[in-house]
Amino acid sequence: MGVGSEKIETPVYPVRETVIPETTATAVTRGQEKREEEGNASIPSFPMEGKIFTVADLKREQQDDKSLEKLHVLARTNVTRGRVQFIYDKDVLYRQYSDKQGKDHRQVVVPHKMRAKVLSTGHDTAMSGHLGQKKSRERIWQDFFWPGIVGDIKRYCSSCDVCQRTMPKGRTRKVPLGKMPLIETPFKRVAVDIVGPIKPMSETKKQYILVMVDFATRYPEAVALKDIKAETVADALWTFWTRLGLPEEVLTDNGAQFTSELMTQVNQLLAIKGLTTSPWHPQCNGVVERFNGTLKAMLKKMTFEQPTKWDQYLPALLFAYREVPQDSLGFSPFELLYGRTVRGPMQVLRQLWTEEESNDEIRTTAEHVIDLRNRIEETCKIARDHLAKSAIRQAHFYDKKTKKRELIVGTRVLLLLPTKHNKLELAWKGPYVIEEQINSFDYKIKVGRQTRVYHINLLREYHEREMIAEPEKLPEEVVEQSAIVVEDLEEQDDEIFANMGPDPSILIPSTKRTENEKDVHIADTLTARQQREVRDACTEFSASLTDVPKATTLEICNIKMTDDRPVYVKPRPIPHALVDVVEREVKEMLDLKVIEPATSPYNAPIVIVKKAHGKAVRFCNDFREANKVIENDAEPKTEQKYATVEKECLATVWGIQKFERYLYGRHFILETDHQPLQYLQRMKPTNARLMRWALQLQPYVFTVKIIPGKDNIGADYLSRATMN
Repeated sequence: MGVGSEKIETPVYPVRETVIPETTATAVTRGQEKREEEGNASIPSFPMEGKIFTVADLKREQQDDKSLEKLHVLARTNVTRGRVQFIYDKDVLYRQYSDKQGKDHRQVVVPHKMRAKVLSTGHDTAMSGHLGQKKSRERIWQDFFWPGIVGDIKRYCSSCDVCQRTMPKGRTRKVPLGKMPLIETPFKRVAVDIVGPIKPMSETKKQYILVMVDFATRYPEAVALKDIKAETVADALWTFWTRLGLPEEVLTDNGAQFTSELMTQVNQLLAIKGLTTSPWHPQCNGVVERFNGTLKAMLKKMTFEQPTKWDQYLPALLFAYREVPQDSLGFSPFELLYGRTVRGPMQVLRQLWTEEESNDEIRTTAEHVIDLRNRIEETCKIARDHLAKSAIRQAHFYDKKTKKRELIVGTRVLLLLPTKHNKLELAWKGPYVIEEQINSFDYKIKVGRQTRVYHINLLREYHEREMIAEPEKLPEEVVEQSAIVVEDLEEQDDEIFANMGPDPSILIPSTKRTENEKDVHIADTLTARQQREVRDACTEFSASLTDVPKATTLEICNIKMTDDRPVYVKPRPIPHALVDVVEREVKEMLDLKVIEPATSPYNAPIVIVKKAHGKAVRFCNDFREANKVIENDAEPKTEQKYATVEKECLATVWGIQKFERYLYGRHFILETDHQPLQYLQRMKPTNARLMRWALQLQPYVFTVKIIPGKDNIGADYLSRATMN
């Protein structure tokens, strides 16, 4: 028997046997079911799902895991690196380290097949609470360790389905504001929306308000309605348009009354282009939405005593809104539409008090029409410029908390939609697949059987959890010599690089030779002998006449360290997606001879930084640990080039900071035979370096006293004394 597309199979029992069911199904009401659930409530249990590993399993997996081979070597050779040491205890591999307080901690080294169990227990269970990456890392770090544990925890938490679906909506960064077209012609484009249902209902049984706002003049129209059927809305709009003219474009939301067949036919008949906003993105129709809020606030205040007569106040409130200037335009809607200031209550009150009479000059009809047209054109031009500046100012403040995002077709995303029970409560639903990108902000997504367009602010990329794959054996020379840290540019850097175009003055060197000594241009003014000598010299030094950068052997950089122990930073595995990039970059540098193979006990990881645009990367070295033990140069070459006044000032800054514990908080006298120092406060605006040093001396209170050189015996003797 088929019901729809599903088939129901009827079980067949043996004829001669009596089948006695173990349970009897009866009809149960929702109240009975709820009471039964409350009666059966008990303390929740949290079973440990999956395979239970034993000590024997741990020992066997530790020995078989190829990713732990180096750790076994360190444990067998009893090598200590800093405060970290790998040891065996009852044939189990541990990682032992000392914290900053000197307390020892011991972590179990987890093999590959057992890491998923540790991650699940440390994040997914009820007693783990689905906390964030930092808390989950601190919980797991107390007892377990394996190579790449930080990255695995980060990827595991970011791909948690529960965390992604329950993430607060404000955590997803919005995209920068787009530019709406500036409408110059009045009533070329209008925005339409419906307010309601309004409670209480008016005395005339009306509970909705149909609102229309012009984009160019911000002129509003509103009418109270009993219902919002398509016929009722079409009649009300027709009333508006017969007074103000037929618009070319009408922007609405996706309400049934605006997308109905009747409204489509009306638009076709009147040659009107119907535009709709993205679903659940009312910011697209912000002109009318903002007016809705203002109108409801005015109605609430005016109908405080007679709430059922709100429809009678509607015309007066519309007049009040049309009379005052708009912040974004600088003029009132009345001025932009009629070219004059209308007579309102304030003008009537002034005439009653002052008995002033309007002195209208006598003009012909043609003069009046020309003057009115010129006044309207001038007013609209000023309003348009004011609106453009206002849009830039508003976008500047809005974009401070935004980030440019772009989703790729085929990406799985979560969609922020209202729940079925509460229209105002939003929740992440999905994941769904992006089928098409409409523009920079809108994407077409298939939800159920319908394909609709949604704004990118309602979308967030869904990270699918991948099983931890077995580590592949990477090329030995790459793994031994480098470790990769993939870093993304900061948000501020993304915005900076996005606004920068290519600089023609910056020449990027080529890795392949495209120029040689034959490309050297020799002046025709030279004699034949001189040209031959120049050509012979170019041939002799042809290795230097190339556009490919090379390394020089004329200068050797000597770096002095404060500690004789080699700085060795532990390598980390290279992400599979960057193996080809690293190999290509290393090969190019080897071919250019800017690097060479080395067996130094020092080791520093490399950092691959993705550029803001394109697939290009920056290949960098991470010398942060080495910089901590590098001996500072007493007088760098940059300081050797300082002017005399700058050297004297630098010595002053260094000396005062050296004796800060004796000089800070008290007035002292600085004696020197260098007279320009007494003008330090005056010279700082003309020299950026002196300004920085002067700012460093601001916390100190001192007086500069100039003395003759013969009296500056102590400083002169110390500056000339030889040091053994």
